[in-house]
Amino acid sequence: ENVLAVRVRNEGKNSRWYSGSGIYRHVFLTVTNPVYIEQWGVYITTPNVSETSATINIQTSVVNEGQNLQSLKLRTSILDAKNNIVAKTETAISPSTNQSITLSKPHLWSPESPYLYHAVSDILQGEKIIDHVVTSFGVRSINITADKGFLLNGKPIELKGGCVHHDNGPLGSATIDRAEEGGVELLKRMGDNAVRPRQQPPSIK
Repeated sequence: ENVLAVRVRNEGKNSRWYSGSGIYRHVFLTVTNPVYIEQWGVYITTPNVSETSATINIQTSVVNEGQNLQSLKLRTSILDAKNNIVAKTETAISPSTNQSITLSKPHLWSPESPYLYHAVSDILQGEKIIDHVVTSFGVRSINITADKGFLLNGKPIELKGGCVHHDNGPLGSATIDRAEEGGVELLKRMGDNAVRPRQQPPSIK
């Protein structure tokens, strides 16, 4: 049997810049095969976007701890918000695998309609899946010009928001999922469409 022991020591003084200490965000222990997709290793961009089609570029970083990559493939499936497969591609795997998928009639993301697709990345050894990662993303274009300002999907939008600390007031620094969601809902009710995290590394907000 394996034993994982975690000890937290708070020997300093707290201040307004650090309200709380210890393990106050989610912690996960991930068990992998010798070949696996790196943590945060799926990077998705949408360089060409219109109401009729969109180009989805997926860059996947793969960690190889000594296994031969020749027999492995990376399959990426794009699912819509109802979990229907709308596009798929399969590529021979490498430490940095680049894939491109064309999506027809995409549902564009905006603050009023925050529609998310899901990229399902599977490392295949024959028909066997040896790693599986799901990445959520929105299809949208962003541009900034001197005369029109910030453009989202080709349309000017005025950014309204505020500076938000990572804690939840009297609840403290602990990341509580519903509290994080409620904070965003409150910002939306105030009319905000943007958030600037403060000095500390932001929580899941």
